[in-house]
Amino acid sequence: MLLGGVLTDAVGWRGVFFATALLALLLALACVPGVPADSGYDRRPARRVPRALALMPVGILALAYGVTEAGRSGWTRPAVLVPLGAGAALLAVFAAAQKQGDRPLLPLRLLTRGVAGPAYLGMAVLGTVVAGTFFFLSLYQQQVLGDGPRTAALYQVPLSVAAVLGSTLAPRIARRAGPGTVLGSGLAALAAGLLWLGRAPGKGAFVQEAMAPSLLVGAGLGVAFVQLTQAATADVPYQDAGRASGLLSTAKAMGGVFGLALLTGLAVARTGADPLASGAQALHEGYQAAFTTLGLVALTTALVLLTVFAARGRRAPRGAAKGPGERPGPFTAPPMIRRSTQQEGVSRADHIQGVPLLREPSARPAAGGPSVCPAAWTQLRDRDRTVGGSRRADGGRIRARLP
Repeated sequence: MLLGGVLTDAVGWRGVFFATALLALLLALACVPGVPADSGYDRRPARRVPRALALMPVGILALAYGVTEAGRSGWTRPAVLVPLGAGAALLAVFAAAQKQGDRPLLPLRLLTRGVAGPAYLGMAVLGTVVAGTFFFLSLYQQQVLGDGPRTAALYQVPLSVAAVLGSTLAPRIARRAGPGTVLGSGLAALAAGLLWLGRAPGKGAFVQEAMAPSLLVGAGLGVAFVQLTQAATADVPYQDAGRASGLLSTAKAMGGVFGLALLTGLAVARTGADPLASGAQALHEGYQAAFTTLGLVALTTALVLLTVFAARGRRAPRGAAKGPGERPGPFTAPPMIRRSTQQEGVSRADHIQGVPLLREPSARPAAGGPSVCPAAWTQLRDRDRTVGGSRRADGGRIRARLP
């Protein structure tokens, strides 16, 4: 953030994009020798992956272009309707292809597990809030309050620190108060900070007008991000963990692109609504409208998510996930291993600090159900050695830290 302010002050705002592209290139080159090869369950390439990789990004790009153009020139021009229609059609073909394939790039089951679907939508809304907050807050500081790029970046450091503290403390508080309560509190703090920014008079210094609400926004962002991530990935099997993480990042990025385009159109319309207002006052009114809209969106999202989580928690069977952060049972393992170990029965003595201790499979199946598949056990044991699990000497048990 500070580097962005320095670059903008020195060479202009385009320097931020060039520096970001260069950093991404360097990271990509560093990943080639530094990132280990995939050791998943099945490394065979899917035949339809190239087609899916072409359909999804092109469809998203077309939708993003259409929404951006709509924010500038309205929704009825052919330059807006054509890319919107093309993008929607490409994504529909992508979804149909994913349903038919035996090894889809994006399994649709990820959207139906527990509360994952609403959590992904919440993350998309959070992406809109993040992009809109930093974008309009920077413009508010520079065009209304008169701060330079370097000063504006410096004043946003406390917001980032509050976000880090919120994300660090969120899991600890969730263990005491419950994940749903913590998620609702984080989104409420976020909404309160944004609505407060929407009421800022725009006549004083940033410390007087916007420092306190920006701290609320930062803390709410940190708490909400952690809890939504936990809700979206809590009931995901090991073999789908990478896809779930990628889908979560994509939802956040798409929310930022589409939401920022809509918010920009709203701010521009509100800025030109009063022809008698001065330049700074008109801009201030547009930014106030953007902050107020973001606050109302965050508040609505909190109410909807809490209602959905509560409803699904009441319908969930015993032992299933009831909300963000709650695991579906004593294990979070691939379904085959989970079913086998639950059939054998696991006592409280087989757990240490909530981490299950899996027994070495015997040659004979246990009474009441089959034993753990030896091949699956070997794979789990090798993975345990790889990720840093600790071997135990009491009875040949191994502590397996599962995702």
